[in-house]
Amino acid sequence: KRLADAEAEAAFRIVEAEKGRLVAEQAAAAAAERIRRLELRAQATMAAGVYKIKTTAHEQGQQAAGWGLAAWHGLPDTKRSESSTWVCVHQGDTWPCLWSVEPGVQAGTWRIKTGGHKEGKQPSGWGLASGHGLKGAKRNDYSVWAAVVQDEAKVDGDEWCLDWTIVPGMKPNTWRILTTEHTAAAQPAEWGLSAWNAHGAKRNDWSSKVAVHSGDEWPMDWVFERVVEAVKEPKVVSRKGKVLRSDGSMALEAVDTKAGHLMGIEKKSSSKVVMEAEVTSVPNMWKNQASLPHLPLPSLAQSIKLMLASIRPLVSEEVFAVTSQKASKLLENGEEGERAAELQAVLVERDEYSMATGGQYINWDDLWLRPRGPLYINPGGLVKNALFKKAGIAGQLEVATHVTCATLAFMGRVLDESLEPDTFKGFPLDMTQYKRMFASSRVPSAGYDKFLVAPSPAAIRHIIVIRRRNIFKVEVMTDGENGQLMPISVDAVRQQLKTIIDMDSTLGVGLGLGVLTMRGRDEWANDRENLANVCPNGTRTNAAYFEDIDTALFTICMDDDDDTKAADRRVAGLRRGLFGDPHCRWYDKPMQLIIAADGTMCSNAEHSWGDGLCFMRWGQEVATEIMTPTYDKNRLASDAPGAEAPAPTLLDFEVDFKTIDAVNQAAKEVAAWHERMDLSEMTVKAFGANDLKSAGMSPDGAVQSAIQLANYLVNGQLSSQQEIASTQGFKEGRLDAIRSVSHESAAFVKAAASRIRDGAAGSDAELLELLRAAASKHSSMARMAMMGAGFEQHIFILFGLAREQGYTFELFEDEGFRSLFVQDVIKTTHLESPFVDGMIIAPGNNFYDPSVEHPYVMTYNTNPDHIRFVVTCYKQPVSTEFSRGGANATSRDTSFKHLNGGDGGRAAEINASLRTALAFVEQIVSPAKPPGTPTPSTPGPSGAPATPVEGSVSPSRRKNRQRLMEHFLRSKEVSEQIAAFRSNALVSEKLGELFFDPLFLTNFEKAYATFSKAMAVMAEDEQQPKLVALAASLKPKIFEFVAPQQSDAVSAREEARLRSAQREEALAKEQARLRAQAKARAEALDQSWSSPVRPTGPVESVSPVEPVEPVEPVEPVELARTAEPPPRPAPPRGDGKISPKLLMKIAMEDPAIATAMAHPKVQPLLGSLMADPQLMTNPPAAFKSFQKRLAESAGRDEAPKLMALAQQLMPKLMGVMAQAQARAQAQ
Repeated sequence: KRLADAEAEAAFRIVEAEKGRLVAEQAAAAAAERIRRLELRAQATMAAGVYKIKTTAHEQGQQAAGWGLAAWHGLPDTKRSESSTWVCVHQGDTWPCLWSVEPGVQAGTWRIKTGGHKEGKQPSGWGLASGHGLKGAKRNDYSVWAAVVQDEAKVDGDEWCLDWTIVPGMKPNTWRILTTEHTAAAQPAEWGLSAWNAHGAKRNDWSSKVAVHSGDEWPMDWVFERVVEAVKEPKVVSRKGKVLRSDGSMALEAVDTKAGHLMGIEKKSSSKVVMEAEVTSVPNMWKNQASLPHLPLPSLAQSIKLMLASIRPLVSEEVFAVTSQKASKLLENGEEGERAAELQAVLVERDEYSMATGGQYINWDDLWLRPRGPLYINPGGLVKNALFKKAGIAGQLEVATHVTCATLAFMGRVLDESLEPDTFKGFPLDMTQYKRMFASSRVPSAGYDKFLVAPSPAAIRHIIVIRRRNIFKVEVMTDGENGQLMPISVDAVRQQLKTIIDMDSTLGVGLGLGVLTMRGRDEWANDRENLANVCPNGTRTNAAYFEDIDTALFTICMDDDDDTKAADRRVAGLRRGLFGDPHCRWYDKPMQLIIAADGTMCSNAEHSWGDGLCFMRWGQEVATEIMTPTYDKNRLASDAPGAEAPAPTLLDFEVDFKTIDAVNQAAKEVAAWHERMDLSEMTVKAFGANDLKSAGMSPDGAVQSAIQLANYLVNGQLSSQQEIASTQGFKEGRLDAIRSVSHESAAFVKAAASRIRDGAAGSDAELLELLRAAASKHSSMARMAMMGAGFEQHIFILFGLAREQGYTFELFEDEGFRSLFVQDVIKTTHLESPFVDGMIIAPGNNFYDPSVEHPYVMTYNTNPDHIRFVVTCYKQPVSTEFSRGGANATSRDTSFKHLNGGDGGRAAEINASLRTALAFVEQIVSPAKPPGTPTPSTPGPSGAPATPVEGSVSPSRRKNRQRLMEHFLRSKEVSEQIAAFRSNALVSEKLGELFFDPLFLTNFEKAYATFSKAMAVMAEDEQQPKLVALAASLKPKIFEFVAPQQSDAVSAREEARLRSAQREEALAKEQARLRAQAKARAEALDQSWSSPVRPTGPVESVSPVEPVEPVEPVEPVELARTAEPPPRPAPPRGDGKISPKLLMKIAMEDPAIATAMAHPKVQPLLGSLMADPQLMTNPPAAFKSFQKRLAESAGRDEAPKLMALAQQLMPKLMGVMAQAQARAQAQ
């Protein structure tokens, strides 16, 4: 023991001596560094001027480089007082400020003043300041928050330190900003300015608070970029004694051409010549960003009205009356009304803040990162093999190689911001989602996940490749010119991937940690934290591996199996894209590209970072790259600059038994979920978007109605149906939802179901009009959602705020509310992409009530000549409880492509019903095609007109037109007459069109005139006289066949008119009865309405909705009543259009539009635009016509100015249209 004690004492003394030596060395190093900095300070000094001041990377503070110093007096969280603002740093070029560096009061010091910031409402001339002893500024004993204050030492009774020393930093070409001693502010000298995106200084993922800190470890080196680029001509722009920039913000700087740099100017000058410095141009990717409008926050009354209109067709009159009453409480005086007003006030404050920062009142991270369920909802996609086949690319290795190279090329355009911005029908779209697409990952965290983006994505060199449950880090970027990274060659990528494949025989199958990413988020957070802390010998190897995965540019999964033996390879490919082998995936990554052993490619994308439009753009860009590559397919690896890429690195995690148990448990959970999920795919051929457009309706609106009909046939009732709509036309826009069930669609569904199941009366023409009305209504709701006038996100955010605050509202537990948002909600999404063959989304759980599962999730493509559906749902026996009036026996279709085989399953059942519904839609749509509309056809006998495919044209109720045509052609005289023209395709085509013309039986003369004109116009010169003569000679012969059927058609038309008149008479009587009933009820309610609503103004009542079916009258229900009844709204225009006067009235509320109207050439043309019927149905065409007329009316000198003005007005007019749509929808 004595020997051990002696040894311990000796060891202790040795350690103490070593510590002393280290302390001495550190002190000597610090002294040497101080001497070096003093020498540098003597050699290099700061020059006065205007600068952008930017961060350098600070590892301990988790602060990225390149964020600009900023101050915004107009934002709630940065405004300190009326005369001071807290200082921040912000990513990008929009929110950082310019700063003027001027000599300080003390010798050798500087003052750093704001240059103003228009959006942030920050005045110019406020000085950077610190004060450790001042109220609210002290962070701790060693640091203090930095602020800018008015250009006086004393502000709000406190005296601030405004003088700074600026000395060379520790990093090359950088500077440190240090305080000077200030007794009154209790501010010590030599504290350095710094920013950290952690440690309580993180403001959000894009900005950090700024502080000063003692010592050398926590202060930061700063980059000063002088704004001395191309100088414009002098320009006087003065107003009210202030010198302004051309954008209206106050100019702090003027150019001193003698000194060659920017100097400050006196603000009190009434008129100064301002020389504007050319600030860095906006990158191409962001050139449209400034023109995007702000997403409006709806009023509470407006959203409730729209919500009730969507609830109405789903519930009974009694339920709707109760729901309306509960909804009205949110708008009335009372406890619920006050709470609702409080929550709306929170959103108003968010909205005001977001207007200043360029965001939205919707916190998208809160929507996506808070839920704790597994990432089963990640969308999967199947890529068309034809693309690779056409490019001569085959096999897993080649497909993976070229997709990797093509994706790197696209990524380069995103990271250097040269990508052409997205547009939709001529309107610009938001591009901010692309910033989170590469070198990023979702990271699990208890209670609330994080989404991390590498501090400098352009500096990341590697991707992640997963093969046989092993994870590899593969470097695909190398040093290029000008210090920028560039992709390695195609051959180098191929060699890297081939090396991984060749390891199959030696490496074996890995543990498959990727399956953990499919666990519940809290469980995965615990598993990841445990695995990161498995540290043999004190290393942090596992934590470093996680960082490699999180920061990887994207992920490639190279499966070692394929689906060549599957019964249906498309369905198997969809399944692979959704989950495949979960051990070989990493579901937290935004971009996960999956290639099977045979080269079939699919994808899986985590959803929190962005939406489908960005992924579709990636697909388009990759397809273009593969067909016309900008990367060199033939360049050798040795040709690439720099050294050859290193070999792939296996991320060989150290695991413990706890991790192994977690992997096994996760595998069981995923297998159980997989077993529960049902999948079915179905394609309707020879009928598609072209047919629906020809019938005068939106293909998407018609398909949405068909989905409702299919569900009604199976379950015997209407269910809430949701379709995703994009709001990327607004700044930081993402998604809203369309609730597709409407009074119009309900009318069509019930009439169609009665016809299909019971053979109820009703002509195809009548059902077609109902379908057109339903499709038109859906298009109107879709436009409203995309134009920011929807209600879905607003209601959901209010629901979430109420839950957070512990507020209860009767409405949120109401049957009507749950019928719309919670129970049996069918989720649908529409996909159009030439790169994708199909998309699949798992059923998932309801956002309002996670215990409720969605019955179906449907994705569909409306292609020109076919429609394809993919349906997922959870398996359960088809319950008779929900099949009352279900699909009849003929609606069952045994040709569906079902994941589990056989003809059972809920997904297969709904797909079979979808086929029945679409066949019915095809039947009623086909006769409505205008003359000359091409229809799918098969060639007839030689010389005979082509025979339409069965089902593509509905036969007449009394005579089959095809048989009539064949009977006519069998006539000997006719057969001989057209024998000479059997080789002429024109005769066959036009004669077929004549017999299938809708006017053929009802207006033969008009139909035949069209036929004769087509023969004359389209014939070749030498054939024209003969064909004209043939057409004339055939007319009497055809009429002989037509006359009997024509008289039948006329009789049928008269019968239809009589039935229509009888229905109109019955409807008029019913409407009169309803009006009398409503009047009586209103008079009765007058006796009970005594207390006024909120004193801020009258609350609009819910407009009465006319009943869909006259035989089931609906009593109008109003939400609330003020002391004085509100005026009766004007009746809607008969043509269904929005009044130009309403549009103009709303437009004139916008100052920019009102100013534009003062221009003599703009005023009449803008008025014409408001009256243009295309404005609401086809805005791009209307705007294009407006711009063209404006250009024609302007002179050569004035044209550019007016064109720029028109471009600025476009997003504002879109907002006007959204408001008009909202008012019309509310009425």
